[in-house]
Amino acid sequence: MRELMIRFIDDGVVFNEIDENRNYYLTEIETIIERIRVRLKNEKRVSAPKEYECYVDGKKLIVTDVRFEGSSTLENQLLQTIEEEGGWSEELKHKYINEITEYAQTEREHMAHREFRAFAIRFDQFMCDPKMKPFPLVLSLEELKQLFDSVHVNISTGFYSQLEEIMASIHEAYLMIVKIAEKEIIEGELDAYDGDLENYLENKVMDWLHAESNFVKFENYTVARYSSVPMSRIHSIYPKARTYQALQEKIFVDYAKTVGFGEAYEVNRGILEEFEDKYTGALFEGFSMRDDDMLDSIIISPIVKRLTNEVDALLSKLEKDEGEDTEELFEDVDMSE
Repeated sequence: MRELMIRFIDDGVVFNEIDENRNYYLTEIETIIERIRVRLKNEKRVSAPKEYECYVDGKKLIVTDVRFEGSSTLENQLLQTIEEEGGWSEELKHKYINEITEYAQTEREHMAHREFRAFAIRFDQFMCDPKMKPFPLVLSLEELKQLFDSVHVNISTGFYSQLEEIMASIHEAYLMIVKIAEKEIIEGELDAYDGDLENYLENKVMDWLHAESNFVKFENYTVARYSSVPMSRIHSIYPKARTYQALQEKIFVDYAKTVGFGEAYEVNRGILEEFEDKYTGALFEGFSMRDDDMLDSIIISPIVKRLTNEVDALLSKLEKDEGEDTEELFEDVDMSE
């Protein structure tokens, strides 16, 4: 959850500079407000205040507005509003004033890094979009900084030109975590939740991410995916591998002859799932699949080799069992008759 977040309300006061679907950083919106003030001054106009919600540690703290006359920052206006709030105790006021002041200072320090600022804003625009499915991914500023640091050190060319590819890698890592969580729910947790399944899935994913070791896996996948060929390349490569073609023949000719086509089909269907699982596991560990040769040597060939040995062993066992059954059959026949 974000430590400090500003979300504007659709109250009829419209500014082209403000997107009411965004979760603004305080330092970001301060810059936008200053631009609005300059424009209003140049146009010799005044404007009504604009309502917004202030979230602290993921929870809505207060609904208030920002005034454009004068030069007082949104932060100062917000702190003044809290100070003058009649329904809160002095202790509670001081608590939130101190938290907002501390969070704002930390945010300013982080946002002073221009590339991080661009990364954080683009992340919010993309991953925190309300239309993001199955749900928006909202990270704390510290988590976002940790993710940025992991990615930034691995960027060899211009950062800004690579930003969209970085976001695509983050999105894929997020969807992979969602897929794992969905599988766990389907396999063993369908009766464990109350209420909305989507909310349960979101809580499960966020709980997973908040574990430090898992967040490192999320970082690893993002960084490795950025420099890897896509998983879809597996689908193009494995059918052409001679070892795989030989395995196919064993499964659909020799094995199917003994156990039937249906069971042979299920064995073959599991191969692609193994390829994909191993690709995913490698990226979660931080290993990049940089080209087709790496996909073949690290993902495809080892799995095909192991499965070929397993099918050979199974066929030998079936052949042996069939031979023993034949011997028993002859032993049961009374040849004296």
